[in-house]
Amino acid sequence: MRQRFNARYLIAATLLSVLCSPAFAAPPSSCAAKFIGDWRHTGGNKGTLTPDGRALCSEHAGCVQGSWTCSGNVLTYTNSIGTWNYTLEPDGKSMSTNGGAAVAVRMGAVPASARARDLGSAAKNVTADILGIDRTPSAAPDPAPVAAPKPAAAKPTEADNEKLAAARYGRTLFGAGMAAFNVARQSSYASRKRELQVAEDNFIKSAEQFHKAGDAKNEAKAKANIDKIRAIDARTPERAPAAGTSPKPKVAGGKPSKEQCAELRGQINISIVSAKNGDPLRQELLQQRDKLDQMCR
Repeated sequence: MRQRFNARYLIAATLLSVLCSPAFAAPPSSCAAKFIGDWRHTGGNKGTLTPDGRALCSEHAGCVQGSWTCSGNVLTYTNSIGTWNYTLEPDGKSMSTNGGAAVAVRMGAVPASARARDLGSAAKNVTADILGIDRTPSAAPDPAPVAAPKPAAAKPTEADNEKLAAARYGRTLFGAGMAAFNVARQSSYASRKRELQVAEDNFIKSAEQFHKAGDAKNEAKAKANIDKIRAIDARTPERAPAAGTSPKPKVAGGKPSKEQCAELRGQINISIVSAKNGDPLRQELLQQRDKLDQMCR
């Protein structure tokens, strides 16, 4: 009696396992190579698609084993829960289903057969599959010739460094000349002539430095300012005329406005910062700033 029961139980269990096991069939060779391999699914599980049609699942507690087949760029995956159609992306690196809600990313290199030729749109790719057009990528073009390395930039010579230094110092002197010239325009008589002389000296030195640097444009600007200053100086008397002879000339523009004072002081400060410590020019600039501060009170 017990032997008959065991035999019946064994037969029933065998039939149940056969009925519950998915049927495996090798996918068509025309598309199988596009999908065979390991994939990482959205849920984190690892899926392995084997050549014999098995879809193995691992690395996740909820894994369900299944089977797969393909047609063109569409993979059909079936397990005990249901069936899903995955569409392979043109680059062959991933496939998705349900409008991208679930994605599987290829683990490893993409086979050439999985990379679709770009025929202009997804619709054209589908048409190509239906018509049997080969979308396997063409052979890669020959690599472009390696460009010859560019020669290293030559290091600046001592003469180059001297020119750069002369240009920097020329700009500092030019700024000092402009500061003195602006103070002179707000002064009169002897004070104006003194400031004009300071401005002229700075522009002369500035022109010399620009000449050393080979900067003809700024050298010409400095010389133009020298001519302008000399013309103003020639029209400026040493002192006010005696009482009753002629009216005292007004200071050009009168007392500078608050905005003019701020602008002039900023120009002088820039020149002070540019001048080196111990440079006599720095002391001149400090004196000019003091005069400007007195004038702007």
